[in-house]
Amino acid sequence: MALGEFGYRPYEGPRLASHHATWVLFRHAFRSGWSAWIVRVAVIASWIPPLLVSAWLGLEYWLRGQAAQRSAPEVFDAARVLGILTHWQLWLFVFAVGLGLGAVSIAEDLRSRAFQFYFSKPLTPGQYLLARSAAVAAWCWIVLGPPLIWVWLILVGTAPAEQTWMRLALLLPVLAVSGLLASMVALTSVGISALSPSPRLSMGVWLLFFVLPHLLALALQHFTGVETWRALSLPATLTSLSDLCFDPHKHLSWPFPLALFTVAAAAIAVAWARLHDVEVVT
Repeated sequence: MALGEFGYRPYEGPRLASHHATWVLFRHAFRSGWSAWIVRVAVIASWIPPLLVSAWLGLEYWLRGQAAQRSAPEVFDAARVLGILTHWQLWLFVFAVGLGLGAVSIAEDLRSRAFQFYFSKPLTPGQYLLARSAAVAAWCWIVLGPPLIWVWLILVGTAPAEQTWMRLALLLPVLAVSGLLASMVALTSVGISALSPSPRLSMGVWLLFFVLPHLLALALQHFTGVETWRALSLPATLTSLSDLCFDPHKHLSWPFPLALFTVAAAAIAVAWARLHDVEVVT
């Protein structure tokens, strides 16, 4: 019996060139991210803190108006407000996206043997890693960037006349911080997902990696009084860098960027080694 009699029909539509593979895989990975319930909850809940902050800013603005003191000195620092909100978004929602999407990305493909399909196409391991990491970074940015931008808009709209330009200038740190944190969390969680074909195990490793070093760093800092121990913790390193972006006058010692570079290099190396060990029959 001929193959066509089984219902097989060759694909007759347009075929994209191989350099489109990264973009196609990114779109697929980004769309599938919404199917993870942790991501859906994180995206929706990520607006609770900025809305609470907005309500507080609106109340503060109304009280100033009632007192007819709109030009009075501010009782809060706008950069500090954005910095604190960044800390909360990182711990509650960016971490959750890394847990529910980044930490399982490669693990799920290993478990389902999807690489037999991916790498039988004109798709290189580098393109795969870039597309997967970019999709996770996009979701991480969604739970961090828009809430920060929203609060920034409220801060600009309620600013006294003499502080308007100062608050407008905070947009650049907001974009830089949201991009940096989203990229680092995505890259690290995707690298951890390459450690095991078990999604549950890789999620557990991500949870331990994010929390345990932070607790250890806090304990060491408490007993020794040396703040540099915070470089052992990924979230502490990221928040230290975000604080520096919002307040350039702060001092950041060299272990923090070194720790960030080391974590990024290790994550890329682990993922790259796993992808090159995949056996594909073509």
